[in-house]
Amino acid sequence: MKKLMKNTVLAVLSGMMALSAIGCSKKENKIVHIGSSAGESGNFLGIAATAIKFGFIDEEFAKLGWKAEYTGFATGVAVNEGIIAGDVDISTLGDVPCAVGISNDIGLTWIGVGLRSYNSTFVVKKGSPITSVKDLNGKKVGFGIGTTTQYLFESVVKEFGLDRDSIEILNMVHSTAITALLTGNVDVILLGENQARSLEVEGQATIILNTREYQQWAPMDTIVARTAFAKAHPEVVVAFEKALIRARDEFVKNPTEELYVNLSARQLEEHPELGESIYNNDNGKFENLIAFVPEDNIRREQGLFDFLESVGRITNHKDVSTALDNSYYEKAAKELGK
Repeated sequence: MKKLMKNTVLAVLSGMMALSAIGCSKKENKIVHIGSSAGESGNFLGIAATAIKFGFIDEEFAKLGWKAEYTGFATGVAVNEGIIAGDVDISTLGDVPCAVGISNDIGLTWIGVGLRSYNSTFVVKKGSPITSVKDLNGKKVGFGIGTTTQYLFESVVKEFGLDRDSIEILNMVHSTAITALLTGNVDVILLGENQARSLEVEGQATIILNTREYQQWAPMDTIVARTAFAKAHPEVVVAFEKALIRARDEFVKNPTEELYVNLSARQLEEHPELGESIYNNDNGKFENLIAFVPEDNIRREQGLFDFLESVGRITNHKDVSTALDNSYYEKAAKELGK
């Protein structure tokens, strides 16, 4: 009888140890689902791309027993759907889908910026008689309706007192817009600076306005977390922020052409020499890569939000700052001695 009891106790203990081992194993392999709206190829934009390249996100997560799983999404809409479904925990996200997510209460928290300014431009074909946005009256202009480029267009119309009714607006994605411009089917298009500068260096186009000089209209790349995940695992979000801070520090030490291409979500692969002039616009301070969300970015996101509301893209008015939480960055910076 005693032998039977002894064997039973040993069996129970063995089972408990096995379950404990399984639990530890699971703990060591907990997954953080990291998303990007820079394309299904898995490219990341901004300082998050640098953090991934250097392995800093994986390092910081490993210290906590977590592992990152990276997924690229074709659109910001797909990222938001992933947040709603619980399939995305942390992600880079364009400023428009971020605003839409805030408006629709999908359960996202704005925790940072991957690029504080992702500049946009007005572009004309090389040799065009159009030399300024003041010349847009009566012209054909191509851009995406309901996007940051329309926000830029409407802001320029207002700022320069243009006759909007005289301007023919053509709704088109960037790739279609470029073809239309080069074939003469449109007079002016709006493009991200990476693409515009590439066309310019190839002798195909000329930039007539760059939001580098009008930062109040410049789009940004935001970083968001699924609110439920951030509340349940704040230490993981702090670890992510640590990786971003370390990435910027490493970038500043030696900003190579390879790192600029990586920073641009591979958009500068054909012209890596452009990276320096596009991203180093403050004498090596690289303030554009600081993940913390400053007041000017909050104002810009609110301005974009209000515009999207005015054109019916979003319907629930919000103060975007209610979705913002810089505390994860602040704690990360403190723990790193910043």
